[in-house]
Formats: sequence, structure tokens, C-alpha cells
Amino acid sequence: MQDFFGIFGELCNKHNSRASGKNLVVPGNLQGNWTNALNNQNITLTGNLELTAHDYLILKK
Repeated sequence: MQDFFGIFGELCNKHNSRASGKNLVVPGNLQGNWTNALNNQNITLTGNLELTAHDYLILKK
């Protein structure tokens, strides 16, 4: 659980509330395999994450 809270703070910044696309740099400790908490699909985060307008991710390990 302790790792979750450390990662959660960084994930909170992985959203795009702007009306245009945004390219985010994913910190090394967040790169790797995750599960989309909304649809249970696997997702792999690499060095960059591109979000479309008003897009967001809710991820879990």
C-alpha cells in the first residue's frame, strides 16, 4: 500500500483538462504494465504518454 500512495501522487498529474492534446513525460518509476481501472484492459506506459483533449487515465497495478 505504501508504494500505491507514492505513485498515486504522480498519477494525479496524468490528466488533460485542456481542450487540446497533450504529450506527457512518464517518470521511470511509473513506466511498465498497468491495468485500466475502468475497463480492466492492460496498458503499458513508456517514456511518453499522449492524451487527447479532456482525456484521463485511472490505472491500477
